[in-house]
Amino acid sequence: MEQDIMTWITLIAAVASAGFSGWAIFRDILKDRIKIEISNVDVIMDKVDKQVKYSFYVNNLSEHPIVITDVKLFKNDKELLDNGHDPSPNKVPLGPPDIFTGQQRYSEFPRIGMDSSNFDSDLVLFPHDSVHLSYYLDESPNRLEIYTSKPKQSKHSINVDFEKELDKEIRKLVKSKQ
Repeated sequence: MEQDIMTWITLIAAVASAGFSGWAIFRDILKDRIKIEISNVDVIMDKVDKQVKYSFYVNNLSEHPIVITDVKLFKNDKELLDNGHDPSPNKVPLGPPDIFTGQQRYSEFPRIGMDSSNFDSDLVLFPHDSVHLSYYLDESPNRLEIYTSKPKQSKHSINVDFEKELDKEIRKLVKSKQ
């Protein structure tokens, strides 16, 4: 009888130990998973230069830091690159025109929020942190690819709907002109 109780206690201890070991392995596997989300997808029309800026946030939802090594934008299978647009500055007149030449002098100020912020080098993104990226593009992307190197090398392909945001921006422009 005493041997049966000891056998049961040993069996229960072995099963509990195997369960805890399995849980620890499973937890470590989940811990190393990279979770990335794209949020705040937006389209901004540069009305002065007639260009379109596409912007978004890359969010690290993982429980550990990740290193982003590259971000690529695609329209179907065609990679899209920033078109290099440099927003023209606001020009503010400096007093009346010159009395001899009649020419107006201006002071130039950058237009806040209109510069693009492309991905340009490896970036460490801490847990639950995000980075804002934006690009001036000639076409609307429908997919982003985000490459990471830590904790492991991987590629994350994420579909995005910039077209919906572009339609909203165009409707706003049409309303403002009416």
